[in-house]
Amino acid sequence: MSRIPEEWPRDVVYASYGYNSLGTGLPVDELGLGGSWVLGPPRPMSDSDVVAPSSTYALGDGFLGAVPELLDGSSAIGRHPQKEKVPGGFKRAMSLHSGKLGMAFCDGHVARLPVQRLYGDTDDAALAAWNHDHKLHREALNRPLPIP
Repeated sequence: MSRIPEEWPRDVVYASYGYNSLGTGLPVDELGLGGSWVLGPPRPMSDSDVVAPSSTYALGDGFLGAVPELLDGSSAIGRHPQKEKVPGGFKRAMSLHSGKLGMAFCDGHVARLPVQRLYGDTDDAALAAWNHDHKLHREALNRPLPIP
């Protein structure tokens, strides 16, 4: 488990690893693998719902956001513009494993990928890897995640 950052709120749970429940969308979009309780019980996701298991993220280091605004300590990972400024998240992401984060894919293989590739690049493969339908959903990148 990663050391909890000093500025992390003491009343908020810190998660070292997260599940790709959101993809590049909001909870209502169901672009990731589901499992978000933000708007009620999650929709079950079957194996057949994942179009490209060998290139779709399932689990990884607990970051949420888009470069340079990354929230760390998140149990739900995904790629979204952040509503709030997050102090130190990007710096901590870059300090882990020489600027690379661990990701497990839906087919079970794991890889270390650069932070920029996961949360900054906008080419087709970089975006599609977040979504169970393996589509880009560029429109979702313009909507901030509604974090209360």
